[in-house]
Amino acid sequence: MYVLIQGQLNLRLWPMKAVLLASLSMACYQPLFFSAVFTTISTVIAIGSTPIFSGVLEWFIVKNRPVKRWWYSTFLILIGCMLLFIHTESATVNPYGILMALLAGMSFAISLGLE
Repeated sequence: MYVLIQGQLNLRLWPMKAVLLASLSMACYQPLFFSAVFTTISTVIAIGSTPIFSGVLEWFIVKNRPVKRWWYSTFLILIGCMLLFIHTESATVNPYGILMALLAGMSFAISLGLE
């Protein structure tokens, strides 16, 4: 707001493609996440898939192969998610919720990658 009030906002210096993609990704994240959270498993998938998607997208788009720390962390995320759902009667599986959760995780990963 301060920059806007002072008249110092210069949009020509902004990378507009990245700004638009980040804005679209964040706009998609909210409805996708809240569409998914009606099941417990979908919430965990949305939150746990974001770092995985971040690493995979960086690997394929930027061509930076993930370091060992990312592989170990990804393995621990997957193990942690599986441990949360050992008791299958406590988890509700809904394919629509899982799809929305994965899309939410991916949209959030895209927006993080553009910062």
